[in-house]
Amino acid sequence: MELDDKPGQLLEVNAVLAALGANVISVYHERSAYSQKINACTLKVKIETRNMEHVELIKKTFREKGFNL
Repeated sequence: MELDDKPGQLLEVNAVLAALGANVISVYHERSAYSQKINACTLKVKIETRNMEHVELIKKTFREKGFNL
């Protein structure tokens, strides 16, 4: 996902995942030259989920909160 590179963004991502019961396995953060925004970064999170419905719920929630997946 693409995030604005500002304080609190990683916390917000983790809060969504925790609230939905996803288990974080790994996190990769990189300031990206591929973004349209100058102050953006790329965040890749590997998570454990229950099933595909759980994955879709997580994606839907992030989109509703304005995250760019």
